[in-house]
Amino acid sequence: MSTAIDSGIGLTAGKKLCGKAIPTSDDTYLTTVRLGKKFIQLKKFLTIKHTVQPETHEIVEQLRTAVTKLQEDVNAYKTIAETITEKNSDLEEQIAKMQELDRETIREVEKLRQTYKQAIQELETDLKTERNRISELSKIVKPLIKKQMRKLGQKVAQEMQKERAS
Repeated sequence: MSTAIDSGIGLTAGKKLCGKAIPTSDDTYLTTVRLGKKFIQLKKFLTIKHTVQPETHEIVEQLRTAVTKLQEDVNAYKTIAETITEKNSDLEEQIAKMQELDRETIREVEKLRQTYKQAIQELETDLKTERNRISELSKIVKPLIKKQMRKLGQKVAQEMQKERAS
């Protein structure tokens, strides 16, 4: 009923078309010819029209342009995203390689530290052994040198006395 009224048919004709009760005075006014025209008017109102208004063409063109621009932007962003993804993948590979190199370097440094520590311990052991050996040799050599030094000292003293006497 509201559609009939919106189409411009009028309240009374709309009621008659919908089968509602109307006053008899109005009923004589609405003859079959006029009701037929009202049906045609209602049909035209409800029919989807294929004609496009000029403003609609402009709006459609603007929307088409906007969609094209958005497609270009999406393609550009897609390219950027692919490039970034590719670079991220490369960076992840490089980071993984660097981490492996770091682990290898740490292992090598640890090996060197162990080798250095072992070498220091060996040197300390060798030094202790040499000190003990020198101490033992000193015990043996000291009395021998002492005798020889005394003899040498006596010879030097005799030679000096000879030189003074001459």
